[in-house]
Amino acid sequence: MHHTRHISLNSVGRDILPLIFTIVTEHSPSRNRGLSQHRQLTILATTCILWKEILIPRLVNALIIEYAGNGHWMSNADQILSAGCPELTTKVLLTGCIDQKGISTFLTMLGIFGIDSVVWSGVRVLEFENGNSLVIPVEYEDSHSDICDYLCQQFPNLEVLNYEKWYSLPGLFAAELICALPHISIHNRGKICIYGFTLSHALTNYPENITSLDLNAKSVRDLDITLQLRSSQFRRILFYNITDQIPWGLFKSKYSDVIEFTNLEWFRLNCIGRTNHPTSAANNRLTLRFPKLQRLDTDNSFNFFTDFYSLFAEIPLIALKIWEQARHFQRIDPQIVQAADTLDITIQGQLRSIDQLHTEQGSVDTFLVFFLSAATLQPPNLRRLVLKAEFIHYSFVERLLVQIPSLRVARFECSNGMEEIRTAGDEFEPVDPENLPSRIGTLPNLEEFRLYNFGQWVAADCEWACQFILCSPSLLRIGVPDSAQSAIFRFCQTRRIFIDIQVRSSYNPFLNGLLVDSLI
Repeated sequence: MHHTRHISLNSVGRDILPLIFTIVTEHSPSRNRGLSQHRQLTILATTCILWKEILIPRLVNALIIEYAGNGHWMSNADQILSAGCPELTTKVLLTGCIDQKGISTFLTMLGIFGIDSVVWSGVRVLEFENGNSLVIPVEYEDSHSDICDYLCQQFPNLEVLNYEKWYSLPGLFAAELICALPHISIHNRGKICIYGFTLSHALTNYPENITSLDLNAKSVRDLDITLQLRSSQFRRILFYNITDQIPWGLFKSKYSDVIEFTNLEWFRLNCIGRTNHPTSAANNRLTLRFPKLQRLDTDNSFNFFTDFYSLFAEIPLIALKIWEQARHFQRIDPQIVQAADTLDITIQGQLRSIDQLHTEQGSVDTFLVFFLSAATLQPPNLRRLVLKAEFIHYSFVERLLVQIPSLRVARFECSNGMEEIRTAGDEFEPVDPENLPSRIGTLPNLEEFRLYNFGQWVAADCEWACQFILCSPSLLRIGVPDSAQSAIFRFCQTRRIFIDIQVRSSYNPFLNGLLVDSLI
C-alpha cells in the first residue's frame, strides 16, 4: 500500500512564509490595492495561528482610508483599534478617485471611523493613490486648511508625503501640508503644481527634492500674489495658461536682475487664446540665462509673443517640440534647431505638394524654407523627426527625407487626413510612385518610418510605401493605416523583407499603433 505524504506550507519556515505572502498579495496579477489587498491578508491570517502571528503586524502597519465614490468612504481603522495596537501603524494610505463630494464628507467619515479617538504617533508616511495615469486632473474648489489641521493633529510625526501613485494634479492637500510642515519630504516624482488656491498659501520654500514645477500663470496674474521661487531648484518648468506675460519675475531675487536657471533642462510653455497686440517674451529689466537647457516645448507662442524663440537661439537645444501656425515659421531663427537630435513639430496648416506651396494663405512655403534652412545649417545631428499637420503631401515627405539623410526615425501624421475618404487620382495621390527610388535614392540610416496621412489608402499609396521600403535598407519598422496592412505584408513576404508593420485604425487617429509581427 502506498501512502501519500502531505507537505504543509508551514514547513518552509517562518523566514520564508512572509516572502510568500508578499508575492501573493503585492505581486499577483490581480494587482489588488488598498482595502482589497488588506482583505486578502485578513483571509490568510484566519488560516492558522502561525499565519496570524506573521500577518498581524502587516495588517496594522497601514491605516487605509479608501474613497468608494458618491461621498462614501471605507477604512480598516476599526480592525486596528480593536487589535489595540495603533502605535504599530506607520503609514496612512489615502486611496480612490477622490472628487469634491468626497472631500466634503472626509472629516465626518474619519470621525465615524474613530480615527480621532487616538493619536497615531507612529505614523511617518502619508501616501496618496488614485489608481492609474488615466485619472482626469481635478482642481478642487476650496481650501483644505481644516482637513490639513486635522491630519497634522492626528498624525503629529509625519515626515513624508508620498504622491508617487497619485496621478492627478495637483497633489491632494499638498499646498496646505507643505505650508504647515515646511520640513516634510515629498515623494511626487519630484513635482510641485502651483495654481489657484495653492497660491493662497504663503509658500516661500519647497523641499529640496522638488525639481519639477507646473505653474498656472493665469492664477498668478488673477490673484496678484507675490511668490518667490528659487531658479536654481528646478530641472523642469511648465508654464501653462499663459494669457499675457511670462512670469519670469517669480524667480527674481532682491539683489540681482540676472535670473540664472542653473539646473533647468526642460522648459515648457503653453499659451491659451490670443491677443491682437503680441509683445516681447523677454523682460528688458531682467537677464535670463539657461546654461543647461536641453529641451524646449511650446504651444502657440506667437499668439502672445513676437520673439519667444529668440530667447533660446544661442542655446544648443537637443530636443524641440513646437506647435505653431505654419505662417509663423518664417519668424523663427532656423539656428534654434542647429544642434537638435529630436524635432516634434505640429503645424496648423496644410503641407501640399511642392508645386502647390503658394496657397491662398501664403503660409506653407514659409515652413519649408524654415526647415530646409535649418537642415542646411546644422551638422547631421537630427535623428528623430515627428511632423504633424492637417495634410502632408508625398512630395513634401520626399523632399524632407532627401534633405536630412541622418534621420533614423521619421513620423508624419495628418490630423484631418485620417478621416478623409480617398479616391484614386485625387490631388493627394503620390506622383509616379514606381519611380520613387530615382527621386530619393537610398536612405541608409532610416530605421523607423510612419506615414499616417489617410485612413483609406488606394493602390498608388501602397505602391509608394512598397517602393519606399526598397529605398530603406536599414528599415526595421513601418507604420501605415490599417487599410494598407495586407498589401504591405504581401509585398514584404514576396521580397523576403523582414520588418515590423505597425497599423493605426482610421476610426481613432490617436490610437497607438498595433504591432504586427511580419517575420515569417
